[in-house]
Amino acid sequence: MGRKGEAGYKLGPWVCDPEKPEIAKELLMRFESKLKPETEIFVGVPAVNTTAVKILQKQGFVQYSKSIRMRFGKELESECAKGLFAIGGPMKG
Repeated sequence: MGRKGEAGYKLGPWVCDPEKPEIAKELLMRFESKLKPETEIFVGVPAVNTTAVKILQKQGFVQYSKSIRMRFGKELESECAKGLFAIGGPMKG
């Protein structure tokens, strides 16, 4: 669910049943419990997953940057990322 990076830990991919956000929160808390206090954690969150954003904000996470997602071809009617709470990285998704 996470890996050590140069400046702290990177969380993701973080995937959970969107109908059970309490389990997503529990996964996050277990991840955090394995780290030393004050360890920096970086998370790439799909903005369309407002549940993930709310969970992270309640845990004290703050937004520090945004990324732009692009695609080539036919426009999607909608994007579903409700079960994707954090991506593994911008190069992986």
